[in-house]
Amino acid sequence: MRSKSVNYSDELSAMIQNNEIDTLQIKQFFREGEINFGKSETKTKPCKRYLIENSIDGVQKTLTVKNCTEKIIIESIQ
Repeated sequence: MRSKSVNYSDELSAMIQNNEIDTLQIKQFFREGEINFGKSETKTKPCKRYLIENSIDGVQKTLTVKNCTEKIIIESIQ
């Protein structure tokens, strides 16, 4: 996933613009986060959906990411 182009959903783009989260925090999910395979949808086509768990400022969060053939789409953070 790290080598593909990254796209943000409208919801996440708004959060970045409103300084609710920054792209460095999002990248931290890919470096340090844990994929929750039990809740991820790894067999869907054309894009698989992964839930990556990590903490931001001591608060546990889940990043939802669609992994498509040529790009990833970061859908939400909760």
